[in-house]
Amino acid sequence: MKKTLTINLNGSVFHIDEDAFGRLSSYLNAIEKHFPNTEDKEILCDIEARIAELFNEKLINRNVVEIADVEDIIGVLGQPNQFGDEGETADEQPQSDSQESKKSVRKLYRDTDNQVLGGVLSGLAAYLGLDVVWLRILMVVLVIFGFGMPIPLYIIAWLIMPEAKTAAQKLEMRGEEVNIDSIKNFFESEQLRENASRFGSRISEIAPAFIKIIFIFVGIIAVIVGFTVICALLVAAVVLLFTGSWFVFQADTLITNSIFWSALAGVVLIPAIGMFVGGIRLIKNRHNPPNIKKNAGIFGAFMLAIWVVSLLVLIATAIHGGSNFRFSMNESREYVYENSTVPAFNNMDITDGLIIEIVQADTTYIENSNTKHIKTYVQDSVLYVKSQFNKKYFWNSGQQYDRKIIIHTPNVNKIKADNACKINSNTPLKTEDFVLDLENACQVNLDVEAKMIKIDCENACAFDMKTKAQNIRFDCENAVNAKFDVETDFMEISAGNANKIGLKGITNRLITKTGNVSSIDVGKLQVIQP
Repeated sequence: MKKTLTINLNGSVFHIDEDAFGRLSSYLNAIEKHFPNTEDKEILCDIEARIAELFNEKLINRNVVEIADVEDIIGVLGQPNQFGDEGETADEQPQSDSQESKKSVRKLYRDTDNQVLGGVLSGLAAYLGLDVVWLRILMVVLVIFGFGMPIPLYIIAWLIMPEAKTAAQKLEMRGEEVNIDSIKNFFESEQLRENASRFGSRISEIAPAFIKIIFIFVGIIAVIVGFTVICALLVAAVVLLFTGSWFVFQADTLITNSIFWSALAGVVLIPAIGMFVGGIRLIKNRHNPPNIKKNAGIFGAFMLAIWVVSLLVLIATAIHGGSNFRFSMNESREYVYENSTVPAFNNMDITDGLIIEIVQADTTYIENSNTKHIKTYVQDSVLYVKSQFNKKYFWNSGQQYDRKIIIHTPNVNKIKADNACKINSNTPLKTEDFVLDLENACQVNLDVEAKMIKIDCENACAFDMKTKAQNIRFDCENAVNAKFDVETDFMEISAGNANKIGLKGITNRLITKTGNVSSIDVGKLQVIQP
């Protein structure tokens, strides 16, 4: 049975057996004799911190430090008598096989000694063995051409990367061996760094007036540029408000235009305000009280958030609206009206968001306002109407026109439409049997007289129909909104999911079937035989 003691190394508590304690005490005493000066106390603290780290790595599945652990750590750090004076060469320092140099595994820390902001890039450069200048140049390029996207990544890395505080951590950051000699050399290099820093501070004390002049000059330039940009934006806003001109950018709606220009104003105006205010502060060269600094920091963070949101909105609306602008530049030269005669047909197949007006006439012909991009042809008694662009509107001379065609035909028995088409008729369509098949957000406003009317629709379609028939069958699915003014002997309605149907008029008989969250309003419908 061995006696167990409790020790404290650099703030960490360990349980250690008596033999290991004696060996560790002898080792630490030898190190203290090797570094007897008062200025060496920081070296001793870092050595204790390194021993505590190694103990924590070994004590994963147990609680007591044994003598074998102490011997392993001595083998890693080395004996004090192995390191001679500065004049000794490596050949004069005998090393046993167990004390051969071991290369430490690099660990990622923030290098606050070489920081510009948070030491993230300098720490990453030390970890990768690169010059930090190249990483900083790369970061600036990514911020400029990446629209500021690397900034959130830098902030996240700043939060999660630990700071290299001790000498052992700074050596691990560079992938150097952590032992007594390396820690001693590190503190000697730090002493040289402090001497150079003091020399630089003396230089800065000699030229404060020169630096102040530079700050004032930069402040004046910033105030002029910021004020000019703010005035230019105000003039542009007045022009947009009173003339309604959107310059070279054209979007689908006034709302999209307003969003685009507001986002652009935010992206440009916020940096301009920052330049103006920052320039004034540079010129005054006056320090604000702590409470004003705190409020200024909160305001700055708020403005940065607005700027980031404005930038994202600007990119999204520019991509969307820019495509419409390119489309309008081509369309403005192609906008023509043309009447074309086509073979007789009974059915229609319409797609791609077109607007169709059906007129019952004695002859068959089509009025097409955009023959370049709206194609019509007849095959097997079916009229096919298709658009080469899946857009509901096109631009001509800065104005927006519906992509509309007018179809004149003596008879139509079936209409099939999908992808946001809109179909209407200004006069009643009279036929024997009429079938309407709709999908995907189509809108219908028709007046139909027939013996039998059959309507199938699904996926967010909308109806406003006046019908007169002996038999009407209506089958709908998925968010259909329908209004019917009927005059019929028999009407059957099957409503699936989330449909809303309103009926008025008169029918001899009505059969309804409803699914989930569907409603049929028959309050204005007269049913003779319920």
